[in-house]
Amino acid sequence: MRHLVNIITVVMFSVLSTSLLFTGCTKQPKEIEQVKEIVFPVTMYVKKDAPPFKQGQSVSVLSIDGDLAITQEGKIPLSNLEEQRSTFRLTINTQPSATIRILNIKPKYSDGMWLSPGQYHIQITQPGYKTYEKWITVDNDITLNIQLKISISKANGTISWLKEEHLFSTGDRIWYYAEDEAEKMNWQAATEYCRNLDITTYGYHSSDFMLPTDTELLQLYRNKPLIVAPNIYWTSTTDSEHESYAKYVNLGSGANSWYKKYGKTYTMCLQQLHYPEKLSLQELASALFDQEMSREISLVLIEEKPSLNQRALDALQMALFVKYGSPLIRNVAYNAEKRELTFDLISQNHDEKGVPYYQKKVTLEVENSDAQAMRSKLTDPNFTPIVEFKVTEGQLSFIGI
Repeated sequence: MRHLVNIITVVMFSVLSTSLLFTGCTKQPKEIEQVKEIVFPVTMYVKKDAPPFKQGQSVSVLSIDGDLAITQEGKIPLSNLEEQRSTFRLTINTQPSATIRILNIKPKYSDGMWLSPGQYHIQITQPGYKTYEKWITVDNDITLNIQLKISISKANGTISWLKEEHLFSTGDRIWYYAEDEAEKMNWQAATEYCRNLDITTYGYHSSDFMLPTDTELLQLYRNKPLIVAPNIYWTSTTDSEHESYAKYVNLGSGANSWYKKYGKTYTMCLQQLHYPEKLSLQELASALFDQEMSREISLVLIEEKPSLNQRALDALQMALFVKYGSPLIRNVAYNAEKRELTFDLISQNHDEKGVPYYQKKVTLEVENSDAQAMRSKLTDPNFTPIVEFKVTEGQLSFIGI
């Protein structure tokens, strides 16, 4: 009987002990973790090259065998796969000899290099070309095709500023005139003359001239170009009621009226240039030298494959002519005691206030015996000075005349 009681006691203690586990314990049981069920096949991405698998490649995982993923291409460790790509490829195509840098990271650039998502500051440099810099965002595979622009400021050599025969510029226009007595022509001939005019200067080919209107010629008169003779010139303005008449403008007095088209007088041809006003010489040279911009300004670079440096110098020379016009010499004086000949070298073109865009006092050492001849040459209106400048990082430095 005593043994039976002991057995019952033990059983009861066991039951109570078990009850304490569920009712008397202060700790709550841990929640059961939810295991994500994988539905095969599933697409994953390779972290690094492991032949036949390549970094960034997407693979279709068919099943998992321990630490390995089973794919159609073969087995690959699960540790070399990720659900979302963590790196992307960057490829930059540019000039073969250009140097490519990523400025905000230490690793050197290489074609198709792998980068983590983020922003990167790329820089491309090559002698003779403008430096290209840009911040880019990498969040996918990127291929950039970048064509560097030629840098005019890297040209080495001298450029000449001189009068072009029968050619001058006024702000946004280039003019060509025929004023020899033998070149007088009737209105129809003048119109065709301008339409067929084909000239080359500073390596640039121009062929889209036209006969100006009376308004355009009167504006030219008000600008008072100093290198044009005060003659009477045809305009393209015609009388709608009297087709046999066209207007002329006297560039000496500004007088203008109608003239029979079969009559003969002088011809002035106009070419419109289309570029923003107030361009610096450097910007204008860059615009002239750029192939796409050249079409907009009605000047086409002759493609005879000259050296890169010579083409840059040609662009600078043309830009100097377009912006400043022709060089003019004024206030010639000679100091016999110092044996110095002085004069002002000024630009034909000027700003709204009439101030020349370029003006420099030039002093030359001249012997007394040569002074008179030199002075006569400099004061001759037909004298064409050739002014030389040195180009240093886009800046013009006067050399001589």
